[in-house]
Amino acid sequence: MQALMSFLSQHSALFFAFGVLVTLAVIVEFIRLRRAAAKVTPHQAVLLMNRENAIVLDLRESADFQAAHIVDAVSIPYPELKNRIKSLNAHRTKPLLLLATKESDSTHAATDLTQAGFDARILAGGIRAWREAELPLIKG
Repeated sequence: MQALMSFLSQHSALFFAFGVLVTLAVIVEFIRLRRAAAKVTPHQAVLLMNRENAIVLDLRESADFQAAHIVDAVSIPYPELKNRIKSLNAHRTKPLLLLATKESDSTHAATDLTQAGFDARILAGGIRAWREAELPLIKG
């Protein structure tokens, strides 16, 4: 114990720097967790749609949307989202269920929408999970 106290007194700047780094790491992790949108299963998504009138926001390309999409989904391809966020203002009070081809697109879109004041959630597993749950899709 004496050696530890001696080390700390001789290297107080190092000890202080270590404390600052640990504090910053905790803060960054807290912010990351707070910003992360909740992921919901297809069955949880159905409950949100039925109980809270959640809007499915399909961020896939138009061709993928036309091939198969969730009933009443709104199609806004991910590259267009930032320019079209204002068009979603009518749905600001409802949860938005995000569906994208890549999970990173859903995550980035959820961050953008959350910062714009929306309640954005990600459909875990995307359209594949929806199909595996044998839930209905519209074609065309």
